[in-house]
Amino acid sequence: MKHIWTFSVLFICVIIISCSTSKPIIAKEGKIFGYVHVIGNEPFTKLALFTQDNTTYLLKCPVEIEQKLNRKQGQLIHIKYSNLEQSPEGWMITVIGIESN
Repeated sequence: MKHIWTFSVLFICVIIISCSTSKPIIAKEGKIFGYVHVIGNEPFTKLALFTQDNTTYLLKCPVEIEQKLNRKQGQLIHIKYSNLEQSPEGWMITVIGIESN
């Protein structure tokens, strides 16, 4: 009987943990550095930043910054961002500025 009670409590805990709804982590403003790359296939390409800890961030930015980033593909750059959020496609950064190394 003791084993059934232990198993039941453990089972209920697992169910509660697996059903929890977590909100995406959102960070406000910051700096991050990594290598700029274009990912995807035409016509669905997107700019992305690959960091040294193997994290990929999609970049959402104004057209003038996007043009600068396209010219800096493969280069290590610092990005100033105003928002970091989880999207269905992965982590997305809203870019407000760039600094080259």
